[in-house]
Amino acid sequence: NELNERLGDTRTKGFITWISMTVLLEGFGWKHAARWHPDATQTGAPYNPLLQFSLGLALWLFILLLQLITRRVAAVVVGLDTTDFIDVCALANVSVLILDEPHHGYYVHGRAPSGRGDWTGAQMLFALWKERQGWYPARGLTPSVDDEARKQMQAFEVYLPMQIKQNLFSVYREAAAIHQATRADPNDMTQHQVTMLTSLKAKLQRVLEHAVEEVASKPAELILQQTRAQWMWGNPPVDVAALVDGVHPNSGAARFVEDLQSVGFTRPLTYGTDCVGFPTGTEWWLVCMEALIFSLTWRFQDSETVYLAVGMAYLCGTFVLAVRRAIGSRTLAR
Repeated sequence: NELNERLGDTRTKGFITWISMTVLLEGFGWKHAARWHPDATQTGAPYNPLLQFSLGLALWLFILLLQLITRRVAAVVVGLDTTDFIDVCALANVSVLILDEPHHGYYVHGRAPSGRGDWTGAQMLFALWKERQGWYPARGLTPSVDDEARKQMQAFEVYLPMQIKQNLFSVYREAAAIHQATRADPNDMTQHQVTMLTSLKAKLQRVLEHAVEEVASKPAELILQQTRAQWMWGNPPVDVAALVDGVHPNSGAARFVEDLQSVGFTRPLTYGTDCVGFPTGTEWWLVCMEALIFSLTWRFQDSETVYLAVGMAYLCGTFVLAVRRAIGSRTLAR
């Protein structure tokens, strides 16, 4: 449920962006600065297309930056929803593997230090108290290492070798075949098909557990760190081609790359990639689409107001997010 809620989440909020644009342009009359005679008293002058685009873009970017700065400051007090998700995984004793390519993905290690996830409220508070007192091991994948930072590391970028990829995809193909056979009415699934899906789920869990335990048993060899130069140019710290072809040493084991910011798993989601907290991936494309729709509508509409342009931009962005949520929810449900 927590992952499903984050499928369509973004760092900035569309309703805040476009309500603010309406207040500034209409409420404060800043739209008149885009006329051929940029004077609030000269409301009869036509709009200058270049000033229209420049003013709209400048205000839009200012509002985005203000939201991102507010989010960063608020994170000091209440934390980020991305890191909250990792904490929820640890409390629920659930790990998450997200693949964005056949041999590449992101892993959130959610194994609870207590080994349990089914708590009442009082039991959970007591377990958290014992964790603070040091009664349980650290939450990280390798809690027994000497490095304090690695003890707490729960988020990783993952590179899968051919063998693990084939094992995963074979399970997916068998499960997809069963779901396809009962696509018309899932309630018509036979007892045998239910048993088969349960068996496939157990098989998938064994494959993933074995891969993770192998990495945890050899952290010096299989858990890698990305240099600043590799991060800057997007180069992985492992020879991916050799790993996939099976000619790399320990080619049967996955490679985990430490995610120091603990936000890598958001890249396949609507959050997308970022640079120092500024969106550069899917979210950036989405907000740019909204800005373009706003600029075009405001430029070619007959009305003097910006209400239509703001409404079109907001509705288009909301529609795209709704479609992404629906597709993501349907995929998770399978």
